[in-house]
Amino acid sequence: MTCRNFLRRRVTFNELLKSQGTGLSVSRYVRLMALASVDMVIVFPMSIIILVHNASLGLEPWISWDNTHYNFGRVSYVTYFLFSTQPQSSIVIFELTRWCMPLAGFLFFLFFGLASESRKQYRQTFNVIQQFMGIRPATLPYQDRKDTPYVLAGLLRGLY
Repeated sequence: MTCRNFLRRRVTFNELLKSQGTGLSVSRYVRLMALASVDMVIVFPMSIIILVHNASLGLEPWISWDNTHYNFGRVSYVTYFLFSTQPQSSIVIFELTRWCMPLAGFLFFLFFGLASESRKQYRQTFNVIQQFMGIRPATLPYQDRKDTPYVLAGLLRGLY
């Protein structure tokens, strides 16, 4: 329903973004909404599963802040043998929480790190590094074109 309303009011939304001067384009907004949607679909159910699992373990009574923060900075070393003696559900929850942050970072990079403006920044950075090393960056006439057939034709022409 939200997507339908967004598509219906797309022109008004474009005018609003241009008039506000926030630097937010429609493509960035759509990527941000897609990331938020994927985050809700993946992270929310996983958070509910973890919350239910942790609640099923029971709560310890609160005694004092000293008791709560006792050994707070300790990092435990657990061997695989000790880890494997835990119930299977605990192992699954542990692995889910362990891989949640790398997955979130990977998704963020997919949505924003592979965008055209990001690739342009990567290209500029690579050119600066090349110039620093004394290598003249190649300037291709089809570099800024988004038409894939023309880019491929230009590459093939340059090879033969």
